[in-house]
Amino acid sequence: MLKRIAKGLVQIVIAMVVLVVAINGYAAWTASAVKQYCSELKPGMSFEVAVSLAKKYDLFTPFVNQDTADQLIVLNQKAPVFRYACKATFVDGKFSSARSYGAD
Repeated sequence: MLKRIAKGLVQIVIAMVVLVVAINGYAAWTASAVKQYCSELKPGMSFEVAVSLAKKYDLFTPFVNQDTADQLIVLNQKAPVFRYACKATFVDGKFSSARSYGAD
C-alpha cells in the first residue's frame, strides 16, 4: 500500500516537472519574435517603419499613436498571459532606444 502511494506521488512530481518545463519553453518561444523585433530596430528608423516591421513579425501594437509618435509598445499576443513586450522610444519621430521585457 505504501509503495503504491509513493509511486503515485513520484508520478505526480514528474508530471509537475514536465508541466513547468513545457510552460517555460512556451514562454521562451513566444518571446523570441519580440526580442528579434527589438534587435532589428536601428537608430534613426522612423516610427512608421517600426510599426510596419512589427506587422511583418505579426506582433500586436495596441498603443499606436501616430500624432505623438514618441513611444511604441509592441506585444507578442493579445492574451493576458505569457505576454512579452518591446518598448521603443522615439525622439522627433526617429528611433532612439528599445527594451524588451515580460509584460505580465
